[in-house]
Amino acid sequence: MKDFPRIYYTLPMAAKKLGCTVDDILHLGATNRLEICAYIGENDLLISENKCSARVIFEDDSESYYVEQIKKRNVIDTDMYNISYFHYNDDCVEDTDTGIFRLPGWYANYLKGFFAIPSQYLVDVELSGPCNAIDVKPQHLYTIKAHYKKLYLAGIWGLFIPEERLVVFENELSNFDYAAKPVYGGGDRESPKTIAKKAEIIPALIKLIPEMQDVDLEETPVTKIAEMIEVIAAQRGVELPSTHRQTWQKYLGRDIGDVLKRQK
Repeated sequence: MKDFPRIYYTLPMAAKKLGCTVDDILHLGATNRLEICAYIGENDLLISENKCSARVIFEDDSESYYVEQIKKRNVIDTDMYNISYFHYNDDCVEDTDTGIFRLPGWYANYLKGFFAIPSQYLVDVELSGPCNAIDVKPQHLYTIKAHYKKLYLAGIWGLFIPEERLVVFENELSNFDYAAKPVYGGGDRESPKTIAKKAEIIPALIKLIPEMQDVDLEETPVTKIAEMIEVIAAQRGVELPSTHRQTWQKYLGRDIGDVLKRQK
């Protein structure tokens, strides 16, 4: 059968095109060498009661353009995705249903279309084994990097994406760099002394961030601290490397191993 042009490929089709296995494709995605995306249906996003289901963060040069669209039509609509039913949150509150910390900003309550999956959420899928069906459960999403201006969606809760809805776009495959080095947050090995020193310095640096000054770094869940920092960084146009929860745990002095605990 003759091949014909495609916009995107399912994971088995992408594996065939690159001459590898689906496990290889997932590993490439989990190690930041291939952008893996997902199709999100109109009923997939769980709507929060306070209308703050997914925080939408814009790049500095595109914020005014998108905010104008939101105010006029209450939607960001492209041929690749639809983000709509916006709500502006003007306070700094904790969502009691999910435990997610909601910063001031624009929030969407409807998603449909193709979105990129951050690499850290692909590890569970990669390591689940061929006989175990597993959903991807991202709390963050990106718009596809080769399509329009980049948008970052954060603080998502209750989104479950079946593995069969994962795809790779044609431009990713045609431009794939076989020499690209794997990058995965949390994979570096460091001495206990180095980790302990970072566990002293990093919390002090975090406290220099105005939005984090009142956050209890001793008691607040690690995932919530990481999420808040990621959201603040994205809001200011700073791209943080993908970092595993256990890495945050070590650098906040929460590791149960040989890391020395910070003195109160």
